[in-house]
Amino acid sequence: MSNARIYGNNHFDILTFTTGQVYELAAGSTQTINPGGAFIGNGSCMDFLTIISTSAGNAAQIEKRLAR
Repeated sequence: MSNARIYGNNHFDILTFTTGQVYELAAGSTQTINPGGAFIGNGSCMDFLTIISTSAGNAAQIEKRLAR
């Protein structure tokens, strides 16, 4: 996968980010991982991934929902 931009508020069962890529999340948005789902972002000090907001100083969020 190549670099990606994610706009709006979204819900994912599995959200996977790949090493060596840059992911831009829309400022003010929330990316929600559904109950039972997973956020996967494997990286290391030699092979990292970058997650940034589309607007410096304005956060985007990744939220994990818990099962009830």
